[in-house]
Amino acid sequence: MHDTVWFEIQGIPSVMMASSEFVDAAEAQAGSLGLPAMQRAFVPHPIQDATDDELYAKADGVIEEVIAAHAPAPAVTIVPSRDFRGSNAVLCSPPDVFPFRFGDDSFYPHLAAARGIAVEPTVIELPGIGLDIDTPDDLEAFLASPSGTRAYRLLAGDS
Repeated sequence: MHDTVWFEIQGIPSVMMASSEFVDAAEAQAGSLGLPAMQRAFVPHPIQDATDDELYAKADGVIEEVIAAHAPAPAVTIVPSRDFRGSNAVLCSPPDVFPFRFGDDSFYPHLAAARGIAVEPTVIELPGIGLDIDTPDDLEAFLASPSGTRAYRLLAGDS
């Protein structure tokens, strides 16, 4: 967060990225650092079982695609979960344009919230961020795409 604020103060547009577990903390810290409207993007939590390379790739890939698709403010860009029930990443300009929701059924409420403020949201399907493991079907989908993560190795019996 502090790095993002430093870049913004230098006149370099920046986006703070964190896992969805830290939405409230990021909002509070952005306000306390004097940039309450700082751009923020959130990837699905948890991320602790990803390798360093996967984290870099996830952050780079997600942020580039989400920002490239994001319209000028006011704007909302949503990356849905693979079943279109959850919102696995949400980018808003300004960031407090509506309150975020979490859980299995956040995608359609986010669409409605954006439309409720007369903003047609951009929806991007990103397979890497669209898969979170909440159900046995999600676990099967995860195991169907081998990866170098500790979670994959453990579940595949390669630990």
